[in-house]
Amino acid sequence: MLEIQAWKFDTEGLYLQMDLGEKKDYSIDWTDFLEGAALNLAEVVIGAGLTQVGPVVVNGNISKVVLSAAGAAGTYACNWKLTFGAGNLIEILKFRVLVT
Repeated sequence: MLEIQAWKFDTEGLYLQMDLGEKKDYSIDWTDFLEGAALNLAEVVIGAGLTQVGPVVVNGNISKVVLSAAGAAGTYACNWKLTFGAGNLIEILKFRVLVT
C-alpha cells in the first residue's frame, strides 16, 4: 500500500484540501507500490483553477509536487502519472483537490 502524507480519503477517493491562495507541497512515497522497481518519471496533470509550481521532483521512490490554489474555490480533478520499471509500466493515480 502507498504511504501517503498529508492526504485525505473519503468515499469518493483520494483528495487534498487547500484554502484559496495557499501554496503547498505534497509528496507520495511509492516504495511499497513499486515492489522493487525503480521510479523513472512522475508527472501531475491538474485541473484548471490550480497552478503547478515547478516540475514534479523525483527523489528515489518519492515524488513531490508544489500546488497553488490561485484560481477559484471548487473541486478540481487531477492525475499523478508514474512511469517505472524499465520505462514500460505506467500507473495513474486519480485524486481531487478541494479549494475552499
